[in-house]
Amino acid sequence: MGVRAIAKALHRSPSTISSEINRNKIESGSKGRLYIYYPHKAQDLYESRKKECHSKTIIDTNVLNYIEEKIKLHWSPEQIANGNEKVICVPSTSTIYRMIHRKQIKQITMKHLKRKDHFKRPAEKRENSMMVEEL
Repeated sequence: MGVRAIAKALHRSPSTISSEINRNKIESGSKGRLYIYYPHKAQDLYESRKKECHSKTIIDTNVLNYIEEKIKLHWSPEQIANGNEKVICVPSTSTIYRMIHRKQIKQITMKHLKRKDHFKRPAEKRENSMMVEEL
C-alpha cells in the first residue's frame, strides 16, 4: 500500500505515516539501498527512545547541599536558580520546587521557604470562579 492509502485506512495524516516509516525503517540488502519497515522492530525502537527521553534527576551532592544551604539562609528557589553561581550548575526554579516536593533535598519542606502569607490563587481565576457560582 502507498502512504496515502495507509493514512486513509488509519485516519491519520499522510505526513504522519511518512515520518513513522522514515524514522523506523531498517536498512536491508547487501549494498544498503533497500529499506524495510518492520512494525515489531519499530515498537522496540520506540520503547528504547522513550527510556532515554526523560530528564535526568540531579544526584550531585554538591548541588543538593548548595540548594539546602541557600534555603536555610531564606533564599527563594527563584533567587537560587537565578543566582550568578558559576562554580555549580544550579537547576531551574521549577526543578528546585519539584525536588522539594519529592523530598530529594534532605530536611527541606515547603514550610522552609519564605512566604508572606498563605498561598492564594491569582485574582483573575478567583473572579472566574465567582462568575460561575453566580450563574
